[in-house]
Amino acid sequence: MGCYGAFLARLGLGRPGAWRGALIPCPDGRPARLASGRAAVIGDAAAAADPFLGEGIGQALHSGLLAARAIFDGGLDLYQARMRAGLMREHSHARLLARLIYRAPACFQSLAQRHPGATELAWQVLRGQRAYAGIWAGVARLLLGLSAVPPGQASLDQ
Repeated sequence: MGCYGAFLARLGLGRPGAWRGALIPCPDGRPARLASGRAAVIGDAAAAADPFLGEGIGQALHSGLLAARAIFDGGLDLYQARMRAGLMREHSHARLLARLIYRAPACFQSLAQRHPGATELAWQVLRGQRAYAGIWAGVARLLLGLSAVPPGQASLDQ
C-alpha cells in the first residue's frame, strides 16, 4: 500500500487511485491569440502556467481578472495586450530561468550552496515579493559577492 496509502487509510479516506498526469500548459514564447471577438481563453486554456514552477492557479485567477477588467475597460483586445505586457513577459524570464536550472541542476545546487542568498531570491518569487524579471539583478549582486537585496530595500522590483 505504501506510505501514501497508509496515510489515506489512517485518515479514513479510502485507497489511493491510479496516478495520472498531463502536460502543464506553459507559454512557449510565441505570441498566442488569447481573445477574439467576445471570447477569451484564461488560465490553462491560455497556457498561462508558470514555466519554472508549473503552478497555475495564481495565473488562472490573474488572467481571469485581467479579462474581466478588459471587458469593463472597453474590450478583450485590452486583455490580449495586458497579458503580453505583464504575465507573458514575466513568464519569458521564468522560462529562461527554468532552462538554465533544469539543464544543469547540479551546477545550480552548488551555486546555491556557495551563495545562500540565491535561495532567498527564490523564496521572494514564491512569496510574490520579487518578479522573475527582478531575479537577474539579485543574481548579479550575488556573483559580485554582495547581498541579493541591498540594505534597507525589501525587493529590487519596487
